[in-house]
Amino acid sequence: MQFTVVMFLSLTLLAVAISHEAADRQAAQNLEISKHNREVAAAHHELAHVHQDVQSERHNLSSGWNDLESERRQIAHDRRTQSLLAALVPMVGTIAVVVAALYFLLCRAIGPGSPLV
Repeated sequence: MQFTVVMFLSLTLLAVAISHEAADRQAAQNLEISKHNREVAAAHHELAHVHQDVQSERHNLSSGWNDLESERRQIAHDRRTQSLLAALVPMVGTIAVVVAALYFLLCRAIGPGSPLV
């Protein structure tokens, strides 16, 4: 019987030691999981900031692209206007010279006493 009691106490102490080791392992695992969860949360927070920065940059690029396209269209419009004016100015000058020459010739042909002069 004494052997049985000793055996029972040994087994009980062994079971207590095993349960303490298991509890210690579980506590260490819980700490490790908690640490990983904090790291995941920090990474998620950082990812959210990076995503926000990317969205902001995308908006800035889009806005810059729109401004650039608007400026390109304005330059194209100005070039068309300048091309039209560049073609019209010599034509208007030529017409003015021709009209002045015709007026001069008409005045010479009619004479100095004419009411047109």
